[in-house]
Amino acid sequence: MSTSFQAVYENGVLRPLTPLSLDERAIVDVVVSPRREVELSEDDISDRRAMWQEFFRAVDEIDEPLPDDSLTNQDIDDILYGSSDAVR
Repeated sequence: MSTSFQAVYENGVLRPLTPLSLDERAIVDVVVSPRREVELSEDDISDRRAMWQEFFRAVDEIDEPLPDDSLTNQDIDDILYGSSDAVR
């Protein structure tokens, strides 16, 4: 069975953006094809700029501090994808 999926390359690791239907420790063949950048029109850029400006304005209006959950990015990856120690 063959499947294609999107992944992000971070810290030397390809991380799928969606869960994969693979057995744990499955060995797979990987073909990497970087995504082409999509050219945006001036209207698209202007719309996105306005959207982000509105988002940051709304965030700036939040008065209460966010809770500190003390989770690191590694903790979150371990929760979502399993402990990285198990791979070693």
